[in-house]
Amino acid sequence: MILCDHIFYEWLDTSSGPEVPVLAVYPVFKKEPRVINGGGPGFNLDLIKYQNMHYQPPTTNILEPDLTTTENSSAFCKLPNNLGPINVDMTKVELAWVETLYPQVERGGMYTPSNCIPKHKVCIIVSYRDREEHLAIFLRHIHPFLMNQKLEYSIYVVEQTDNKEFNKGMLYNAAFLETQVMKPDGCDCLIFQDVDLLPLDSRNIYSCPKQPRHMSVVINSRYRFIYDDNNFGGVSAIKYEQFVDINGYSNQYWGWGGEDDDISIRLRHKGYFISRYSKSIARYIMLPHVKRKPVLANRARLKHTIANYPHDGLNNIQYHLVGTMENNLYTLIQIDVDKYLHQMELSPQNKINSNESTKYRNKRVI
Repeated sequence: MILCDHIFYEWLDTSSGPEVPVLAVYPVFKKEPRVINGGGPGFNLDLIKYQNMHYQPPTTNILEPDLTTTENSSAFCKLPNNLGPINVDMTKVELAWVETLYPQVERGGMYTPSNCIPKHKVCIIVSYRDREEHLAIFLRHIHPFLMNQKLEYSIYVVEQTDNKEFNKGMLYNAAFLETQVMKPDGCDCLIFQDVDLLPLDSRNIYSCPKQPRHMSVVINSRYRFIYDDNNFGGVSAIKYEQFVDINGYSNQYWGWGGEDDDISIRLRHKGYFISRYSKSIARYIMLPHVKRKPVLANRARLKHTIANYPHDGLNNIQYHLVGTMENNLYTLIQIDVDKYLHQMELSPQNKINSNESTKYRNKRVI
């Protein structure tokens, strides 16, 4: 056993697959049932409450179920033997051509293995604006990567269509709510993914362990190798219940930077810890693009995260759904964000309750 990033890992050596790092210790949580009231184009979301019980002391033989390759039933999907470092093709291609690939993927970017029962139902939510070149390269790379991991998955690309500053947190919150409408049976695992990041090792399994996982530990960009112990940005995996428990992302971060640090603070404040694969596995390459400058005001907002998160996130987001479109390899969700939030400072007197938010969200143009 090794201690890595303050988290215990074991190496699982199986005859049916390569060695993979397995998280061995978790806090224990008790959850109440989630409630989603259907009807009409929208729904009301009752936030799930967790009761943080006791922390289990380190023990052995407590393995993450999503990486265990042995099952009592042979019908369940097993990790293949060929997982490991993979090549990346960053050649520019047309999106229309990429859409002709992978006929085994169902329209809307949905895939289920045909010869086994998948252990995970994963929604991959990709933030996007004015990056069609990157989207084409990403889709060409990610579909064979995910199919090889024997996952049931769906890819949702959420696009900000207005001319305001980019707000990744709002896009992720809106896409989460819309996927619950489009996919009523839901996903037990959410992967939030930057469109310009491509995984370099197929042992980096796109699934959710018992604790939130930061997937993109090391990023090889044109600028430098990026690594940050507290980061939860780039590519991140989180369970449905955990995302609701922290009230999703903040809606207050406009421009580049801040929303990933904010959600990291939320997670740690609620008693979760951020798990990671080793740096040799959780590696990505960043597609070249014009580097944006961080917004200094976003850094200042971080000191208010703990005070603001109960009323800043899923329960107060306001946006306009421009439309949705099922393409061959992904589902497009187009969002026009609500402009007044750009100027709003959160305070007790101007909080927006979830009922008002839902009424606004239901004003759709499709």
